[in-house]
Amino acid sequence: MKLENIGGKYSGIYTQTLQDGSLSYYISFRNEIGKSVRKKIGNSSDGMNKSTALAILNDTKLRIKKSEESEIEISTKTLNELADKYFQDKAVSGRTMKGEESGRYGHIRNKDWASREVRKIQKASINKFILELKNKDLSPATIKKTIDLCRAIINHSIKSKYYFGHNPFEKIELEKFNNDRTRFLSHSEVELLLNALYGYKDRSGRENDNLYILGVLALNTGARKATLFNIKYRDIDFDTGTVSLFNFKDKVFYSGFIADKEVLRYLQDKSLSERPNTYILNNGISNKQLSDIPRPFIRILDELFNKDIDDNRDLDKVVFHTLRHTFASLLAQNGVPIFTIKKLMSHKSIESTMRYAKLAPDNGREEVLKLWKIQEKQKLTSEDMATIMALDELDL
Repeated sequence: MKLENIGGKYSGIYTQTLQDGSLSYYISFRNEIGKSVRKKIGNSSDGMNKSTALAILNDTKLRIKKSEESEIEISTKTLNELADKYFQDKAVSGRTMKGEESGRYGHIRNKDWASREVRKIQKASINKFILELKNKDLSPATIKKTIDLCRAIINHSIKSKYYFGHNPFEKIELEKFNNDRTRFLSHSEVELLLNALYGYKDRSGRENDNLYILGVLALNTGARKATLFNIKYRDIDFDTGTVSLFNFKDKVFYSGFIADKEVLRYLQDKSLSERPNTYILNNGISNKQLSDIPRPFIRILDELFNKDIDDNRDLDKVVFHTLRHTFASLLAQNGVPIFTIKKLMSHKSIESTMRYAKLAPDNGREEVLKLWKIQEKQKLTSEDMATIMALDELDL
């Protein structure tokens, strides 16, 4: 049956006559995004009438209006307000963000546009800011991480419904740059690093075994830091040195090996007094796993390898991830097949591993030499050449 608009002061109320003569009541309104909605609210046989329908319609419109006003209020948040919310939420979740807050966001907080409503931040202001960072001789990687942080801050507030609106950093395009680190440690540099980590003492004079264990595990497994932080005593087979690792990037388990027998014995001895679920790298407080690379570890890397490297040569610096490259690079130099390296690195595709193929000891050299030896055997001797020339003269 056709819907009929009652009209007058009951505008927006519609009725539909049913076969038994009773009426169905509908209300018509626009929702929060301006879309026209028509909704059935009841039948006259259930006690519904036009006055009740009007009250429901007015209540619906009022709730939509309040929602819009709330959205407008929330959408007037500034970038600094969203940043405060972001860092506060991350701190509650246990994630350390002090470096990002004081470092990368430190470049932003005092900017005029950071105190404006996010929805009013112009693309021109962001591009001008990027140019300022370039003029400060910051590396492309640092600039990208700074813009990515702004993008993450706003997206976090949108996801948590703290801010409604667009993200002005989403469509910002940065110059592409080479972010592939090729630096890896030689055997002598590895020895230098391990000697610096071994027996390291903090300011109170207490030895910090975590640094040395972390270094050995990184160089023995090539695992990323999140994977290393996740290792528990139960994950290690102390008879074989096999350790079960979890690749957080691709969400898969894989196996690694602890080749350092001294460290393996040390961990086995500690496991006797620890619960199987204890993280082997923890902060010493309630078995809480490490959340980031300890600062002393980073300082040791800088003191040993990065003293004369400026920010413009950021990719030449030795960072913790360099130990992962070192693991794969030294395997390749030792002639380990590329597919074995792929498995040990837990690479998703062989393309990621092929960067290390050029470090193989022969890199195809032996194959070329073998091929040329075959070619050499096909060469004619000087006596053969003399015979052929003599025959040619006879033919003439």
